[in-house]
Amino acid sequence: MQYILCTLGIFFLSINTYAWENHQIIMPWVLKGLKPELKIKLYSMNIKSQIQVPTFLHEIVKNKPHEVGRGLASNTLQLSLVTQFQAYPVKNAFELFLSPAVDEPDHGMDRDLDDTADPKQERIYMGKKTGPTSQGFRHMYFGGWTITKPIATFQIPIRSLGQAPDRAELFAKEALQLLKEKNEYWGFRMLNWALHYTQDLSQPYHAAQAPSISMGAWSELLTWNLPTGFENLIKVSTRIISNYHYAYEDFVKLQILEGEKSRFRDCLTNPKNFALLSTEHFQHTEDLSPKELALEVAKRSIELAPEIGKYSIEFFGTELRQPSFDLPNRKGIVDYGYILLDPKKENARQKLEKATCQALANGVLASQILIEWTLRQI
Repeated sequence: MQYILCTLGIFFLSINTYAWENHQIIMPWVLKGLKPELKIKLYSMNIKSQIQVPTFLHEIVKNKPHEVGRGLASNTLQLSLVTQFQAYPVKNAFELFLSPAVDEPDHGMDRDLDDTADPKQERIYMGKKTGPTSQGFRHMYFGGWTITKPIATFQIPIRSLGQAPDRAELFAKEALQLLKEKNEYWGFRMLNWALHYTQDLSQPYHAAQAPSISMGAWSELLTWNLPTGFENLIKVSTRIISNYHYAYEDFVKLQILEGEKSRFRDCLTNPKNFALLSTEHFQHTEDLSPKELALEVAKRSIELAPEIGKYSIEFFGTELRQPSFDLPNRKGIVDYGYILLDPKKENARQKLEKATCQALANGVLASQILIEWTLRQI
């Protein structure tokens, strides 16, 4: 246990990446909150010997359900156990959860996919078909417009969009099967992937197409050519929302990197005290559906989205609406230092941080539930 605490301590001090865009920064907090017996179980699983054998992902999935490999980029299928983790060797399952494995879904496997991976044509409403935002449909879930929450759930089209809950379910169940087959390395690596998609849904920008309807480029509809106007509405609104999305995640990074001084420390350490996530339904973990858990996380993010959207606009300003900003494609720079020093932004910052604290707590708590569900069954 002393080694476990030491490992976590070193990792907290050395990590320099950011939440949601880089999930690795969240994992120390997830592990820290696990029950002691679960930490010990992870630490006792020696997977070092498995890493020494060159095994490739396509060998793992070739006899598995087609969906596991469907849509994975060819370079993803060729990832080697040895070459991919030479820079971060791990001895046991506990260390694997601190490795870059949790971020692998952001490293190409869901990007620039063939149309067959997107049978419902969701990418055009959740990013683009190519480029950095083309993976969005696999990492988001918009539950569809509802009459009970007409503003918070506003989206185009009004049907549900996104595959994130299905991806969480797919890899969680595949991970469990691999672990039962004593393939701990790939089992826990795929469980990290399931955690990634679940954590994505704790980010309100991943659960609401427009966290604020004020982000929409409604002026594009002021044209006689309505089809063109509608097309431009989607295109320009996507760029604007993406700008706030990227700026928001970068801001969260800066706050978490304050370490012990971070305003998010308490909600990451004690997520049950801050999370909106209802855990009563998931207390009997053997009955858990990973997809149902992911959908519950998305539902709570919808509740937070209006606050996040409103105060994102007030805090980051309306400049992000301008064509000179396209943050996903590295166009434009947000001066966070200037914004943080602006006294006029103080109220917006506090409101934004309060809602963010709850969102982060939802993600950490859901991750802990999913890990416990897995470990209880092996």
